[in-house]
Amino acid sequence: MSGVREQIIILLVEAANAHHRAFEAVGGNDPEWPMWYAHYCLERLNGVLQAKLTESTLVWLLVQADRAFRSQRPDMQWQAYYADAILTEVSA
Repeated sequence: MSGVREQIIILLVEAANAHHRAFEAVGGNDPEWPMWYAHYCLERLNGVLQAKLTESTLVWLLVQADRAFRSQRPDMQWQAYYADAILTEVSA
């Protein structure tokens, strides 16, 4: 499972970099970032997970992971935290 986790982390890092480039003119400000990330990641994430997540489900997962991360402030990078949250939800 750790190989899948690492692939998700890499995908989230790629998404973050692409999002930063796309929203560079506004300093990365994008209140709808979960929708952007979901659209960017969905196809590859489903391949990695061998799942059939919908874009709206992935938006929900990202929002939930972000809320939990911000409230807990764990000692890990957000990409790892979000990957764990996605894996937990998908395997439930």
